[in-house]
Formats: sequence, C-alpha cells, structure tokens
Amino acid sequence: MTSVATKFSDINKSQVDAALRIATIAAAGSEKIIELQMNNTRAAFSEGVKAAKALAEVKDVSQLPSWTSATPQAGIETTTAYVRSLYEVAAGTQAEISAVLEEQAAAFNKNVTAAIEAALASAPAGSAPRKMFSATVRCSARSNSW
Repeated sequence: MTSVATKFSDINKSQVDAALRIATIAAAGSEKIIELQMNNTRAAFSEGVKAAKALAEVKDVSQLPSWTSATPQAGIETTTAYVRSLYEVAAGTQAEISAVLEEQAAAFNKNVTAAIEAALASAPAGSAPRKMFSATVRCSARSNSW
C-alpha cells in the first residue's frame, strides 16, 4: 500500500509534467507566430517592391488613379489573411493548452480523492462520523463542480 506522502508526491510530479507540456505547447505556438510574422514581412516587402516598380513605370499623371485603386485592395487582402492565420495559430494553441489543463484538473481531482480516501481508511477507530461527513462533502463538491 502506498503512503499518502507518495500519492501527493505523484500529484506534484504530474503537475510538473503538465507545466512542461504547457510550456512546450506555448513555445510551439510562439514559433508558429514568429514564422507567420517572418513570412508576412517577406510578403509585405515583396509587395512594396512591386508597388514601387509599378509607380516608377507610371509615365503620365492620368495613370495614377488606376495604380492607387489596385494598391489598397491588395494590402487589405494580405492583412485579412495574416489576421486569419494569426487567429488560427492562437486558437489552436489555446485549444491544446485547455485540453492539458482539463486533463490535469481531472487527474488532480481523482488523485486528491484517492489520497483523502486512503487517509480516511487509516483513521483511528471511532472516527466513523468524520468519515461520513467527509463523504458527504466530497459528494456535494462533485455535484456542484463546473
């Protein structure tokens, strides 16, 4: 039979593992965002070069309205695609972290319940009313959990 201290030690180990998994997920999300930003910077620079070349090719002032009407639309589309990609990365990272946290919360509750039950099982004789009270509190807490 494992001791209560061993069970709490196992709980702490699982919490450290979860923290490391969350840090890994966050780092991967950051890496994706940095890659997205670098790609967006390259694309913006390329579009700027194209726009500058197109402006340099304008020979007559009457051609300027056609050049200026096309330029903002391309920028809006690029910005919209960038924001959409950024949102997808952030939402994916959040979903992964939420899954780890939910898993850890369930495991933590299970481990704490097991530790409490083990402690109550080793309680001295005559503590039956305390055991009943503890069982009632745990049942009540489980039924009122989020």
